[in-house]
Order: sequence, then C-alpha cells, then structure tokens
Amino acid sequence: MAQATEASIRIRHGTSGMSGSIREIFETIFGVGAGLPAVGHLERIADRFALIPYENLSKIVRASESPTGVAVETAEGLLENYRLWGAGGTCFSLTHCLRAVARAYGYRPEVHLADLARGTNNHCALVVPLGDMRYLIDPGYLITRPLPLPESGDVLHETRLNPVRLERDPAEDSYYLSTIEPDGEKPRYRLHGEACGEDEFRRVWADSFSWPMMHSMLITRATDSGRIYAHDRFVRIVRRDGREQFKIREQFDRVLAEQTGISITLIRRARGILSESKRELREREDV
Repeated sequence: MAQATEASIRIRHGTSGMSGSIREIFETIFGVGAGLPAVGHLERIADRFALIPYENLSKIVRASESPTGVAVETAEGLLENYRLWGAGGTCFSLTHCLRAVARAYGYRPEVHLADLARGTNNHCALVVPLGDMRYLIDPGYLITRPLPLPESGDVLHETRLNPVRLERDPAEDSYYLSTIEPDGEKPRYRLHGEACGEDEFRRVWADSFSWPMMHSMLITRATDSGRIYAHDRFVRIVRRDGREQFKIREQFDRVLAEQTGISITLIRRARGILSESKRELREREDV
C-alpha cells in the first residue's frame, strides 16, 4: 500500500484513480474470484472487505475540505483511499461501498438503518436476500459471515471475535443484536425490519457529518486474532483470549499508524484538524 506525502495527499470522494468497474477495482485489490451468488461466496466478499478499517479520519478531512462540511464518498473513492492510505470509512460509507460491490457480483443487498443505544438511525448495515432466506452483513461490527435473520425467536451466530445474538421482535418489526463477550452479553443495536429508501439513507448519512463522533479520532480494524480499537490516544487490542489497552503518550502519529495500518500522513492531517479545539490531541512539537 503506497504512502502519500503531506503535499500529495488528497482524500477522494469522487471517482477512483483506478480504471475499470467497481468489481474490477475490488478484484484488483482483494482478489475474491468469481462465483455464483451463494452464502459462502458472499462471506468471502465480506471477509475480504473487512480488511478495510472503520475510521472517521478520512471523513474529518473530507468535511474540512467541503464548503458545506458534508462530503459523502463514492464506493470507488473509498476503495482508492484504502489502496493509497489504508483509509476506510464509518458505517454509512462502508455499507454504501459494500452494497455496490455486492451488487456487482449479482447480489441484491438492501440498506437497513439501526438504532444504537445513544440514538436512532445512527447505524446501518446490509440485509442480503438469498433464496428464501435473508442475511445480515455488518461491516461496521465485523459481521462478515452472513447471519440469517430469524422469522421468530433468536439465533446465536459465530463471528471472527465474539458470538452475536440476533433476536426478532415481531411487534416492532425489528431485530435486536447483542454480542456475547467474556464478561457477559452486551446489547448493541436495534435493526429496522424494513429496508431504508435511498433518499432517507443519503439524508441520514449527510446528517452524520454533524454528529459528536466527528470531534474524536475513531478507528476499528480487524486483525488475524481479533480487532484493534482506537479512540484518540486510547488503544484497545481485543482477542478471543483476552485484551490489552494502553494510552499513546508520545509519537502519537507513528504509533497509531503502526497499530492500525493507516497512513501516518492521514493521521497527522486529521489530528491537526481536531487539535485546534482538542488540546489532548496536540503533540509537543505542535504547541
């Protein structure tokens, strides 16, 4: 993955610098291979897509460059930013991109909004119909193995880290997702049962540029043994057999780049934007 210099970095939100269709671009980067629409093939696509991190650094940079503070990203732009700088996106751009990729392989994915504990319509994921079943794929929560939506009751489902439970609530036409962790079961979100329209999806996505999460640096990346989560200077490394956490006290840009695989130039630029109002993100050489 190429590293960009401070002078050359440009976060794309339009078309990709690579040529070809979205499927050809995805194949060039990840090499999924051909296959008929099927659960195993869909999992292969989602599993490779999970190498793209959840992060809001590129979103912070794009917002700072836009006269309106809103700059939604194309699927091609997201893949190009990953290829160049190890960048990814938040749940909206990740879901939008994975939807475009899945469509290119012959699937018919739908965007469904979800409610995290702190609000409504503040998360989204894909539901993919296959045969007479529907499956949940959530790039934001690293649910890459297609999770069948139960018609009633609940289903326990293995993921790359912790099992998840998905419970149907017919009264609300929704599903409740929780993760089963070593210290107990934790509720995560309520998934809407109905697919969301494109206009509503775009509106909520645009609204997300003004949410409080835009005032902190957030990164989640899948690893071979689990995931890495970073919130400003705080880093947590989670594995099935335990976790470790630490605070980055010195050489923040370099350490975070080493931990997450994101370009040090992108990290420095996003931190510079936030540090104007957030003293704890300033380095000694910035003051």
